[in-house]
Amino acid sequence: KIRAVRPEEREQIALIYSNAYRVPLEEARGWAKASDLRNTRAIFEGKRLVSMLQIIPYQVWLGGRAVSMGGIGGVATWADRQGRGYASQLMLDSLRTMRQRKMWVSVLYPFSHRYYNKFGWEIAGHRIMYTELQQHHIIRFPEHELVDAGKNVDNIPLLNSVYEKMAVRYNLCIKRTKRLWQKKLDWIKKNDAQFKRNCKELYDKENLDRIKRFANAPIDYIEERIKLNKEVLKSYHKLHHSILLAGLTGLFTILIS
Repeated sequence: KIRAVRPEEREQIALIYSNAYRVPLEEARGWAKASDLRNTRAIFEGKRLVSMLQIIPYQVWLGGRAVSMGGIGGVATWADRQGRGYASQLMLDSLRTMRQRKMWVSVLYPFSHRYYNKFGWEIAGHRIMYTELQQHHIIRFPEHELVDAGKNVDNIPLLNSVYEKMAVRYNLCIKRTKRLWQKKLDWIKKNDAQFKRNCKELYDKENLDRIKRFANAPIDYIEERIKLNKEVLKSYHKLHHSILLAGLTGLFTILIS
């Protein structure tokens, strides 16, 4: 029988994820803790969880409308229980479950296109990953002088308003909730050291001097970052009618008009 994982079985999620994804148990426990058990579908042998997946609820833009989407993730089977068709049973069950929940679209990142194709999933796009990319490889446009990190939760409405103006034009872009934005901001805070490294070249001394000359307003230089105060924002506004604040991680953009 396929069912959701119960609260007292959460540790079993950590164990199976640690085994399937080759991550330390403590990291897998973090994944298990973050899992909404209502979204889990699992197969048990007796009391042992042997295979599972998660159906994560989202909304995506499709034809200019927001529709319900089921994101398939966390597919895992214990190594000693693979080859028994458990994952296939779960995939078929997920289709029935998503229909019942009126999720008309489903998206996943496959380990094998052939495997998921047999259940009805088709290629909807290609994911491109850039490696060894350096900041100087990216063309700098004049707007980069007005860049600041939007890491404050108060920025979420601005972040989302600009994001949706872009996302609604493309199929399958996720409609981001406040919780999703908060998750991204939390990631930046958690990985602050990496964030500083990414910021270092953009926020170097030469750029700081250019901004001072451009804005003719005081700027505090703190830990290779720029902190914009109200006087700076006023100066920028007079010069440009709008101010572009872009997240350096590429996660989001803010536009203040």
